[in-house]
Amino acid sequence: MKAALHTVPSESTIACGDGTRNALVFGATGFIGRWLVKELLDQGISTTAAVRNLARFGALADWMRDHNVDTTALSVVEVDLAVDGNGVEAGTPEPHP
Repeated sequence: MKAALHTVPSESTIACGDGTRNALVFGATGFIGRWLVKELLDQGISTTAAVRNLARFGALADWMRDHNVDTTALSVVEVDLAVDGNGVEAGTPEPHP
């Protein structure tokens, strides 16, 4: 199965100050996310994979290796958008005085 990715011509891309392209992919351990990460890396785009659980990254790394993906331009960060910086779950009502 080959993932289809439509790219924007380079003259209309948003580039970093040094001219390199970077991508941040949420859900990188999921089916669509892993194919997106693969395609970005194959195109030479530095990619950061945002994952909820670093323990699941091992399965993604194995998948990348099985698909002969060069991961030198891949970085991984653990994020949980459901919890704020104080450890409070998103959508939790604040107590009223």
